[in-house]
Amino acid sequence: MAKPQKIKRHQKINWSGRGRNRRATLPETALVVVLLAVVAGLGWLLYTPVYNFIMGLTLEPSQQPTQSQSAPETPEPLPQESQPEEGSSSQPEENHPPVTVLGEIRGVYMPAAYQQSDLLADRFLDSLQGSDINAVLVDLKDANGVVHYQSSLEQVAANGAQSEQAVDAAWLVKKLKDRGYTPIGRVSAFQDKTAPRSMADSAVKYQGTQTNWIDNSLQNGGKPWLNPYSLDAQNYISDIAYEAAEKGFEIIILDSVQFPTGYSLELATYGDTGGRSRQEVLTQFADRVSERLAGRDCRVLVQVFSGTMLTGDAYGEDPAALIRDRGVIDLSPAMLGAWFQLGEERIENPVQKPYEIVNFLLEHIGPQAGTIAILQDYTASWLAGEPYGRAQVEEQLRALRDNGLNSYILYDPEGTYDLK
Repeated sequence: MAKPQKIKRHQKINWSGRGRNRRATLPETALVVVLLAVVAGLGWLLYTPVYNFIMGLTLEPSQQPTQSQSAPETPEPLPQESQPEEGSSSQPEENHPPVTVLGEIRGVYMPAAYQQSDLLADRFLDSLQGSDINAVLVDLKDANGVVHYQSSLEQVAANGAQSEQAVDAAWLVKKLKDRGYTPIGRVSAFQDKTAPRSMADSAVKYQGTQTNWIDNSLQNGGKPWLNPYSLDAQNYISDIAYEAAEKGFEIIILDSVQFPTGYSLELATYGDTGGRSRQEVLTQFADRVSERLAGRDCRVLVQVFSGTMLTGDAYGEDPAALIRDRGVIDLSPAMLGAWFQLGEERIENPVQKPYEIVNFLLEHIGPQAGTIAILQDYTASWLAGEPYGRAQVEEQLRALRDNGLNSYILYDPEGTYDLK
């Protein structure tokens, strides 16, 4: 596997003033202390708004610091058993949960709109008849943090995360199984703009303050993220996955098991890390969810986006170690934009070159056998090019087979597939 390219990160700029070196009298000292306290207080109050004005960043109104939020956050430490022992190696232990071997997955994504009634669900499933599709993927918690099934978890209610159109998960699972399809539920982990509004202590912070960091300016749709180092954030995600397993989902895909992407990443802070690397905290989290759901006969997989995996450390220092034998890789050409470059290699208009780009990505990733690929089966209206149809899907599938992979999930946000 080729070594992932690293994103160039900029160090924070620090400065310090120089004072006169002379002895002060007691009254002068007291006066200086008072003046310094006033100046320091004004500096602290003015720094964030002045910085945001210069950088064009606007904090969410609900995330503006208040008097009760003036102290820097000290996140709750992770359980003692997950902390590295003194003097021990910082590398994660190779003690992974037992692996249940999956058969070939040939799946499709089912949009929430088709889950609203028996009639709509049957209409969608009828469209799959006569094909070799054997699995159906649904979103249980999406990248906005919205929970799409009827959850009884108190934290889901407290976060205001429950969708108004939430479906009965047990009903949906039974419907899929009765029609011969493996039910797969996807849970977006740390990419979540909803939970941080109420789980403020579990959010990524702005330069160690109580203000939630966002991945862009508000004008450009900037969003907060959950902090991967936060035990409460981890438990929230794990509880949703476990509840879904109790409803009968046989496979849970954890998406966005990662650190944030976006702008001003150097201003994002994570509190007490316990000395653990990104690699360790993400891998240990995925392992713990896997171990917990193994008791419900539910397999946990980890989804990554190919572009992010190859061009940064959002998934840790070695993304392959995170996904290893449980990987789901999004290879959708449209998600790469108008061009994709890795080192000196550059592919223009990847969406128009389905075989070339999928083969290129897989050659650099070097996935393990059994990896599931997310493939594009829709026309990207924002990119120039011909409509995406069965021919383009077949080109992606050919690239998979040429790289020794056979499992895939076709993705169309509208849920219309040409499977003939």
